[in-house]
Amino acid sequence: MNRSHIYELAVIAFILLLFALLLYIEPACYGYGLMEDMPPEWFGFLMLSAGMWYWVKSAIDRFSSRSPLGAIFCVLMALLCLFVAGEEVSWGQRLFGFTPPEYFLHRNVQREVTIHNLALSWMQPRRIALLFMIVYGVLLPVIQSLLYPLRSFFQRRRIPIPTIGPAIGFGVSAWLMTLPVTGTDDEVGEVVFAFCLAAVALRASMPRNNLHQSLKHLTMGTAVISFIISALCFLNPEHRKQVINVGHLQAGLAYEGRGMMLDAAREYECLAVYWETHWELWIRVMSMYYTGHEMERAYRIGMHTLRANNRLWRVYELLAEIGRLTGREKEVSSLFRSVLIDEPYNIYALHGLEALNGKRWMYSAATKRSANFP
Repeated sequence: MNRSHIYELAVIAFILLLFALLLYIEPACYGYGLMEDMPPEWFGFLMLSAGMWYWVKSAIDRFSSRSPLGAIFCVLMALLCLFVAGEEVSWGQRLFGFTPPEYFLHRNVQREVTIHNLALSWMQPRRIALLFMIVYGVLLPVIQSLLYPLRSFFQRRRIPIPTIGPAIGFGVSAWLMTLPVTGTDDEVGEVVFAFCLAAVALRASMPRNNLHQSLKHLTMGTAVISFIISALCFLNPEHRKQVINVGHLQAGLAYEGRGMMLDAAREYECLAVYWETHWELWIRVMSMYYTGHEMERAYRIGMHTLRANNRLWRVYELLAEIGRLTGREKEVSSLFRSVLIDEPYNIYALHGLEALNGKRWMYSAATKRSANFP
């Protein structure tokens, strides 16, 4: 194992250790660090961009040395780096502030110009990425190290195969992408994945005696530039406000993954205030506070949500439960009745009174038939 192998392993270990410490010490910082336009995202983008350049350089070298199979492979890897890098930054949508086409506005779960976030049942980008990392990144290096004919074939055709460092990195990335722990582990895996792709490309295009220093300069330079770009992104006040608020989602996922539900609920509440009419999120926050025995907070959010939208059955149900547990039956009952004054046929309020009083509320059969109650 030479110095370049050791350096590759050290970088991968540093990335994993850094995020592991953040997750353990302060999950919110872990979540915020992985939100859009933060240094880790730009580090991954720049690494993929550098990897694309090195793959193109390798392809040109192989074409000139009459190794067409290796050249074609390098071209395909360069296109892969280009695609993943573009998807990572939504093809510049947030950076340049353009509005995506109608197709993406209606079918993309994040309303961005990205293919991997399209709500299409037949497309499974995660499975494709996992298959690539396991087959090319892990299995192929192991098999070719055990079978001399296969290793000789790759060497003659000059097809780059990951060495021990990137192979371990690809394996770790695949493992992180299968973890349903925090919902943010994919981002950590993407950073490691980007570094591994760039490392394999650099090794394929550089002489071995210069590899260690080149890899060191690439990593250090990319890290510095990623911090500078991230800082520039936050100079725009509107962009800064949007990114910081969306960061509450990442922090909430990080807290929730560690079982810290009340902390997660506080982060989600900040996000719900920002999105205003995301009713499912309001109900989720209310339920989390209720489950965590934060009745006052749950009651306050329920009152706010009911005044904004009086057709959410779960809010009535939770308010009725809170009213009974905290002795606020009259107050909650008065609130439900006020809804019925404005909307006498509101089936949600009627059923809310039933749940609160523990008895049937008198209402007409016509109301039952006309109401859309689940």
